Amino acid sequence: LHLSIRRQRQMCIRDRTNPAPLPQGELNTTIASVVRTHTQNHPDKPVVVAKEPPKIRFANTTVYRDPTPTDWVIDDYLVAGTTALIFGAPGIAKSFTVQDMGMSVATGSDWHGREVKQGAVFYVAGEGHQDLPNRIHAWKTHNGYARDDNFPFYHTEHGINIREQEWLDETVSVVSGLGEPISLIIIDTLSTNLGGGDENSGDMAHFIGQCNALARDTGACVLIVHHTGKDKDKGARGSSAAHGDVYTYMPMDCTDQDGKELTRLCMDKQKGGPEMKPIAFEMELVDLGEAADARGRIKSMTSLVPKLALDANAGDEIANALINKNRSTKLPKNRQITLNVLRDIATESRTNRPEITTPITVSYTHLRAHETS
Repeated sequence: LHLSIRRQRQMCIRDRTNPAPLPQGELNTTIASVVRTHTQNHPDKPVVVAKEPPKIRFANTTVYRDPTPTDWVIDDYLVAGTTALIFGAPGIAKSFTVQDMGMSVATGSDWHGREVKQGAVFYVAGEGHQDLPNRIHAWKTHNGYARDDNFPFYHTEHGINIREQEWLDETVSVVSGLGEPISLIIIDTLSTNLGGGDENSGDMAHFIGQCNALARDTGACVLIVHHTGKDKDKGARGSSAAHGDVYTYMPMDCTDQDGKELTRLCMDKQKGGPEMKPIAFEMELVDLGEAADARGRIKSMTSLVPKLALDANAGDEIANALINKNRSTKLPKNRQITLNVLRDIATESRTNRPEITTPITVSYTHLRAHETS
């Protein structure tokens, strides 16, 4: 007979048909009575009362002899077992971007050239769930999948009060109960899953703490979608816990290139990995065909998908590969310096001034300055 006080209390909390948990003293008396009765009836079967695990645990890092590789859900961007935050102004395709991430993970498809950890994706749609089927259909069409192809991408049609322990316990129970490896949980948006809490108070720190617990309990990356405040330069709306308590912090904004408006994803913070340079997407229109509306009228259906338009990281990688290749052929020092300078300037230009399309000119003085630095 195995009895766990914590487990008994959790069962009472999760099953709403059960009465409220007993006070600690009465619970101890009840367990003691059960133990006595069992011992009298089954003297040959000892009773084991399971102890609650300690709330505080210390790890001895000397047991880790080899470096621990990062468990990426999306290479360079999302890490398993951590919480990430994407935020920006309304209408700049935040939801399209995270849905694109989610479908890439669910299908095992590279996310714009970056490998993913395929697994189940759970999308907590606090808003916009009415249009989600069309968006998923557009993503399938754009990426060459059939309309009836099925993937482990699950979504709600309402928000979840993540701050409440009961809701959090039930969320962990539901996503774990499917028996599939979980890679990504998307919470869209923070405000629609805050349960009426105040973003400028301790409610925010509690919310982020619950998301961290959700990531820890499931092993998935928990990706939160949030908004900027009135002053965009001050980052995500509300308490500074949104920045300080997450693992990855990614602002989104809009930029212009050759007259086209692009959605740019940046990275201001990543605790255990590289802070990637901005990448930008063009929102491409996808034709979904025709369908009859509720009144029987035939309507043309369309939706959008993100299409990579600019990746400063990729340009940097190409330049580095070229430099490394030339190093093996003993490239003269001056040419090596030239390649380094051009790489740095090109990367900076693509990142901060994507609208510039004129050829890059580097002065001899600039090269000499780098040679002597």
